[in-house]
Amino acid sequence: MNIHDNSATQYGGGVYLTFDASNDVGFTPGNAPMSPEFSLNINEGSKIYHNKAPKGSGIALVDGCPYSHKYAGIWSLEYKRTVNLNGGKIYDNYAQGTTGNEMAGGGIYIEKYEYSNGHPLVGFHTDYTNNPAEAAHNNSGTLNVNLASGEVYNNSAVNGTEYGYGGGVYIASVFTADTIKSTLNVNIGEVGKDLQMYNNQAYTDGGGVYVRYDRTNDRKNEGTVTVNGGTIGRKKPVTNEIEGNKALTRNGGGICVMGGTVVVKGGKIEYNTADTDGGGLYVSVPNKESITTIQGDASISYNTANNGNGGGVCLDKGRINIYGSDISNNKATKGNGGGLYIQ
Repeated sequence: MNIHDNSATQYGGGVYLTFDASNDVGFTPGNAPMSPEFSLNINEGSKIYHNKAPKGSGIALVDGCPYSHKYAGIWSLEYKRTVNLNGGKIYDNYAQGTTGNEMAGGGIYIEKYEYSNGHPLVGFHTDYTNNPAEAAHNNSGTLNVNLASGEVYNNSAVNGTEYGYGGGVYIASVFTADTIKSTLNVNIGEVGKDLQMYNNQAYTDGGGVYVRYDRTNDRKNEGTVTVNGGTIGRKKPVTNEIEGNKALTRNGGGICVMGGTVVVKGGKIEYNTADTDGGGLYVSVPNKESITTIQGDASISYNTANNGNGGGVCLDKGRINIYGSDISNNKATKGNGGGLYIQ
């Protein structure tokens, strides 16, 4: 399957999936998007390249309706969405926007948005005023994103001086309602499989991967990002050319995580660059009780923070546990904490 040289004015230059879409797009079939469970599987042999859109130039999956009129997203009280990358190549896609608009997800864009009456809805610029007032109490949902294997490279969320997030992959779970329990699980890499994410760039945050997890309600909400393996940034075989991921103006050259719990168990985060903080990994958590863990045979090396702190890792709030692992040869060129910075 090849999807290439397509464009869209808002979401999904190559592929756009929402509740109103069928899933007959050449991927492994799952349930219909309106059902409580839906899976999108991208498998070996798939190529998605040379596509353009402001959000999700390669693939965009939005959980609900991109615009709000007089209906809500879904009445299901418990639902599950799963995205699996099990091979294939996503490359040379360009999140291209217009002046004043946000770009996100050069390769892959995934967003789940739930608003105040308990229904899931997506879209940054949504007008909620015309939605029905009925509440779906005790609504709950789970979004699982498994980036197990394959290649995500040469994707971009850059357009002049505008905001751009997640050069390779953008994942967001945003909710405000006190009737909602929401769970986000992001797995990067898998032991025994080959995931390579390199040479992606974002204008603002998350050159390789950007994960945003907002929890503003009192329900029990869980968001976890686990790095199990794979390569985030690399030195090209044979030629030794550096092919790291880049956050051109801000944080998280390799991976940027805004909220939730982060566990790095394995894999390599190498040769990535952030203009400000966290050349390899940047984590911003809501409170001092949140814990980031780096363990096992994880390697965070040869990353650079050009004008800020934490060449390898920058942790904004929270605590960190380190067991084993290797954090080496990182640089904070003009700041503090070449290997690790905690504030």
